[in-house]
Amino acid sequence: MNDIKIRAFDSIERKMVYGTQEIFDDMLGFRFSHFECDIPIFMRYTGLNDKNDKEIYEGDIVKGGRLRCHDGTSIHTEKVAVIFESGMFKAGSISLCSINKETEIIGNVYEG
Repeated sequence: MNDIKIRAFDSIERKMVYGTQEIFDDMLGFRFSHFECDIPIFMRYTGLNDKNDKEIYEGDIVKGGRLRCHDGTSIHTEKVAVIFESGMFKAGSISLCSINKETEIIGNVYEG
């Protein structure tokens, strides 16, 4: 099973903050440092890492290589944003299952 990881973007501080997982008897929570903004933007970890072993989160922009999809098809990407939609992670409009060793995170949609 993949680790459950969450990060958040603070739109006032203009930075990503990574949550620390806390497990209790009856719940799972995430602790974050103080936010300056009222409503941070939360993003989930996809369970995949790029060629530099950097964790890929929704909102990341990835480039290069071939992305494999849940239906067995694959696409070659130049640059595409990772999203979570209809219960699955997607690279653009294609459901995301795995990446190859050339895929690299080049930024995210929030930090420009």
